[in-house]
Amino acid sequence: TINNNKISFLILAVIPRYVRVNLLKTSVDKATSQFIADGWELINQEQAKTILEKNTTDRNFGKSSNPVFLKVAYTLTVLRGKKFWRDEHLPDLLVFPPSTDFHDHPLLLKGEIVLQDKASALAGFVLNPPADAKTYCIDACAAPGQKTAQLAQSMNNMVCTYY
Repeated sequence: TINNNKISFLILAVIPRYVRVNLLKTSVDKATSQFIADGWELINQEQAKTILEKNTTDRNFGKSSNPVFLKVAYTLTVLRGKKFWRDEHLPDLLVFPPSTDFHDHPLLLKGEIVLQDKASALAGFVLNPPADAKTYCIDACAAPGQKTAQLAQSMNNMVCTYY
């Protein structure tokens, strides 16, 4: 019998820290270069898959096809130490180990990166509004902010957003 506090802790321990690059202020390559200069190691998807395969087929894990188990195994084994990678679905999203703290990082303080979870970043990516003056977006989300800024970014700041 696991109580809610333990479940919350387990969830926080395996959810990666997502960092969206603010393309209005910098590029993914420049942000990535800064993280590498800070001592982080960029790994590619193939490296991540190799690490995952090794760690989900050894005697400690056994072989599993359960997607929840694989996500947990993925996060705990691939994101050890100072490793990060580019998200496989969102081109301006970087993935870091859980609980990585970037609140005082210079890129965040300059507005060049945004701490935004993947589900939130996915909304703006999927909407993909055209970047022209004839496009209107209505932000009907609970708390306008990050998704609104992401829409402005995807529309090259040619946006009038109503919320």
